[in-house]
Amino acid sequence: GFLTMAGTGLVTGTGSYGNVRVDSTGVVTAGNVTIAGSLDIRRGRLDVSAGTVRVSGNATLGGGTLTGSSGILDVDGSVAATGTALTAATAPPTILCAGDWLADQAFQPETGLIVLDGAGPATTRIGSIGGPIYFHAMTVRNGVRVIDTPVHIETRAGGLQVPKVVVEPGGELRVTNRLRMSCWSLEN
Repeated sequence: GFLTMAGTGLVTGTGSYGNVRVDSTGVVTAGNVTIAGSLDIRRGRLDVSAGTVRVSGNATLGGGTLTGSSGILDVDGSVAATGTALTAATAPPTILCAGDWLADQAFQPETGLIVLDGAGPATTRIGSIGGPIYFHAMTVRNGVRVIDTPVHIETRAGGLQVPKVVVEPGGELRVTNRLRMSCWSLEN
């Protein structure tokens, strides 16, 4: 089962929660919070601006808004981003993803960083649930990441930062489909 957040509230403490579903007007985390299962954002807002939210399972960003420019959402499993807003106005957190990254074209962050950080030498997938997928900035920390669907790394409408891809030592990015980058920098 899921612990469902159905109203405005605060999640705090150093304890661990099971599966968490955000289906509310606004949930704010304070400090470092661990979700021992999966995270499911359906509607409302999850603000992780004060600390790190660590998810031991998978994260489904299926609606609502994810905010927290100085926070970190650290997912040990896979991320499926299918409609949760990450815009310049909402200042998204840094998202760390150890598993596969799947998204649809509704997920178009204007700012923020996606870090693919699964333990090497694992091969994980960057793929689409429907249409091209978008990143503002992406870092491949280690392991092999395979892009098997059209991926756009670009500044979205009104974006001021130059998007970039960083492949750190020990990381590898393989493109088996199309990678489109506009106004970009690629670093290794």
